[in-house]
This record gives sequence, C-alpha cells and structure tokens, in this order.
Amino acid sequence: MPEPPPPPTAAVTVRPGPTPADGDFRFDGGAATFWGTALLGLVITVFTLGICYPFAVVLMERWRAKHTFIEGRQLKFTGSAFGLFGRWLLVVFVSISRLATFSY
Repeated sequence: MPEPPPPPTAAVTVRPGPTPADGDFRFDGGAATFWGTALLGLVITVFTLGICYPFAVVLMERWRAKHTFIEGRQLKFTGSAFGLFGRWLLVVFVSISRLATFSY
C-alpha cells in the first residue's frame, strides 16, 4: 500500500499592527510622587475649605505635564491658578445665586 501524501502546509504570515514610533509617547511619573502631589492638593483644599481648589487642580496638571513626553518633547502646562480661581469663583457665585433663586 502506498504511503499517503503529506498534508499540505499552510504558510501563515503575521503582520504586526501599527505601532507608535519609539519616543512617540512617554510618561515617567511615579506612583509615590503622584500620591504625594495628590495628597498635597487634598490638604490645600481641605484646610482652605475648598477656596483654594483651583490651586490644587493646577498643581496636579503641572505634575502630569512635567512627566509626559510626546515625540521626545516635554509637555508644558501654562495655566495659572489665579486665572482658574477667577472662573471658579464665578461658577460658585452663579451656582449659589441660582440655588437661592429657585429655593423660594
């Protein structure tokens, strides 16, 4: 009896999917510095009864930008706490006035 022919072999070609180029995005922030910055922001917010919350937001955003690199260039956060503070006061004032108006 003759031997059966060997089964046909299938050639499998694996094509890698699109991958970002080296240095496209990098984040070098650590957990300890993140939690330390977050804790400092929380302390600032709690001890000022929320008045300095915009300063805590700017603190966290600066930390995030400081540790983020895109195409080898570091991000830079250019916002100011005072600019955000003015907007934040406006939102709080309008919210309180709206609540006072509709509570009667």
